[in-house]
Amino acid sequence: MELKTIDSILEDIEQRVKENQPVSPQNWLDAAQKLNALKGDLDNEIADFEFKLLKIEAGYIQDGETSAKAKTLAKIDTEYNIFLKAKAKSLRIIEAIRISKLQARQEY
Repeated sequence: MELKTIDSILEDIEQRVKENQPVSPQNWLDAAQKLNALKGDLDNEIADFEFKLLKIEAGYIQDGETSAKAKTLAKIDTEYNIFLKAKAKSLRIIEAIRISKLQARQEY
């Protein structure tokens, strides 16, 4: 399993499960290790998106909008959609790592 991106690792796992292909414990562990190593970059990306959204929100507040309206307006920005997708991917990674560790404990 020589995969180098989060998406390709998740896609490989998903494809193998859909096709009911056997996966060795070592492959499960390998996928978990790679996902864990790559997750740091995604975590940094999420932090950057949160910062951008706060700046957008602050801009609306400086323009005279209320805090509540600024939050709502920031959430309709395209950055917010990207942020939500990144957070969802992070949750999928955490679950994939958890499942991989459980699968690795099973007999092949």
